[in-house]
Order: sequence, then C-alpha cells, then structure tokens
Amino acid sequence: ANKSFKTPTAIAEELVARFVQMRRQLDESANSLKTVWAYRLKNVQEFINRSKTGINQGPRKLLDVTASGLRERAQGLSLRVKGRLSSEHIRIQVSKEKFRSQPGSMIQAHTERLRTKRQNLIARAKYTISNATSSISGIMQRFERERFLRRLQAENIQNIKVRQQLKNRFLAVHDVKYMQQENLKNRLRIEKIRYLISTERKSLNEKNATLRASDPQIAIQRGFALVYREDGGLIKSIKDVAENECIRTSVADGYITSNVTMKEDKRE
Repeated sequence: ANKSFKTPTAIAEELVARFVQMRRQLDESANSLKTVWAYRLKNVQEFINRSKTGINQGPRKLLDVTASGLRERAQGLSLRVKGRLSSEHIRIQVSKEKFRSQPGSMIQAHTERLRTKRQNLIARAKYTISNATSSISGIMQRFERERFLRRLQAENIQNIKVRQQLKNRFLAVHDVKYMQQENLKNRLRIEKIRYLISTERKSLNEKNATLRASDPQIAIQRGFALVYREDGGLIKSIKDVAENECIRTSVADGYITSNVTMKEDKRE
C-alpha cells in the first residue's frame, strides 16, 4: 500500500490497474447478485405453475371422488333397503302362514301394522335418497363450470399480482445494490486518489528536505565557506595548496581573494 512512484505516469498506471481490478470485482458481484435473484425468480415461477396445475386438477378430482362416494352410498342404501324389504316380505309370508289359523281380526291387525311399517320404511328410504340427491346437486352447483372459471381467473390474477410484486422487489433491490456499488466505486476512487496524492506529496517533501540539507549553498548561508585555487579547483586539504599561492574563498554574499602565508597541520 505504501509503494513509492518515481513518475506521474507510474502513478497513473497504478491507478488505472487498481480501477480495472475494482471494476472487475464489482462486475463479478453484480453477476453473482443477478444469478441469485434469477434462481429465486425461477423457483417462484415453478411454484406458481405447480399451484396452477393443482388448482386446475384439484376441483375436478374432488368432484369425481365425491360423486363416486355418493353413488356408492346410494347403492349401499338401496341394497340395505332391498334387503330389509326382502326380510320384511319373508316375515310377512311367515306371519301369513302363522296367522292363517288365527281369527280374521288378528290377521287384519297384523296386516295393518305390517303395512304401516312398510310405508315407514319406504318413506325413510325416499328421504335418504332425496338427501343424497340434494347433496349431489349442491356439490354439482358448487363446482359448476362458470364458478370454477371465475375462481380460476381470480387465482390467475392473484398469481400475476404476486409475480409483479416479486419483480418489483427484485428491481428495487437491484437498483439499491447498483446505487450502493456506484457510491462505493466513486468513494473508493476518490479515497484512493487522495491517499496516493498524500503519499506522493509526503515522499516529495522528504526528498526535497534531503536535497535542501545536501545543498552547499544552504551550508554557506549557515556560515561555512568553499575555498578554490586560481585554476578553480576545490581545496579540500592543506596539501591541495602551496604557500604564497593566491586562493578565492566563496561566502554567502561573494568571494574573498587572499594569499597563503603559512600552512598548519591539525594532526601535528
């Protein structure tokens, strides 16, 4: 992160490389988000299609099963009524044989009782059959075609609303994520540029301070001096000059010309 760059071109290349890398990461995040929401939308559509299929087939199966059950109950009731009538008929025949030797009044009374029971049984059978017929008619009216189509249309409208809501939610989330990515991209780009500028400015200030510290003119302004021979060579040691030789001393505001009268070695 603390790389130093020698030229503005290197800084620009590094910025472009980092921007391309950031753009690639943002594109990968956007593609991943699109894939996840597309998968969720596909699952919702499959659920809606399965619901449609269930709505289309469910009432018809229920109607068939109910009608079949009612028919079985009617058949069972008819068999029970026929069996009861047959048993009563047998009892009547037995009673007739039994009471042939009895007085006519007793026979007539038993005949009236049997006739009453027979009528009651027939009335109960008719009532049960009538109730079963009414139940079948009510179920058929309940599942009539027009009503079923209206219900199917209402379910279809509800499914369309749910699909539109899911679509709107997906688009809203997508827009929010896109705006967040754009804001993050702009924020990162500005912060990176500011950080690089600050780093380069600090490095330039340090180099400038180093150059100023090594500048001989600054040292001269602090009281130091540079001594040259007549040929312009810099004198660094007493061995570089001879006695009675003319020398020039450079100070902050000019030059001083003088003659060497004596040399003194500090090491002695």
